[in-house]
Amino acid sequence: MRPLALLLTLGLALAQTSLGPVPTRDVHALLWHPSGALLLGHHDGIVLWNNSTPQDLVRRRDWDAMNLAWDGRRLLVAGHWILAESQDLKRFRDLKPKGLPALDLHAYAVNPKKPEVHYTLEATYGYFQSQDGGQTWTKLPAQGLPKAGMAFLLVDQKGRIWASLMESGLFVSEDGGRSFRPIPTPD
Repeated sequence: MRPLALLLTLGLALAQTSLGPVPTRDVHALLWHPSGALLLGHHDGIVLWNNSTPQDLVRRRDWDAMNLAWDGRRLLVAGHWILAESQDLKRFRDLKPKGLPALDLHAYAVNPKKPEVHYTLEATYGYFQSQDGGQTWTKLPAQGLPKAGMAFLLVDQKGRIWASLMESGLFVSEDGGRSFRPIPTPD
């Protein structure tokens, strides 16, 4: 399996997976923070894992951190009925984005070359893009990409958007999310 396909598959495989001594129902997201710590998003918050020691950053029932993204200056948290940010990993502020009809966010990604460009999958209404760091959103056509309940989005250094959709496979867009094509992967 190619490294990118493995990474995208790992992202989906972590959903519904307990992780050793981390006190959580399941882990949905992993993110290496620039500090070197590993952040784990789960059904009840976020755990920071540093020097083999877990520390709760957020611990609230049903504060579902399904997605973690870093835009170069802040951590973004997206999930079931949540979109929040933190610049210091201590205080989290709920965001009130314009253009998203709901906040059941099953995937979230930031373009590493253009950190003001964000992508998300809203469970009911489909795929969206923001050009201003997540403040306002517009619907993406996402032609060729099936509607998915669970997904993982990743934007690579070339600006391609990779989507791994549960039970639907791997897809790539090279035109900013207007169209996607399937990538052959082993069963």
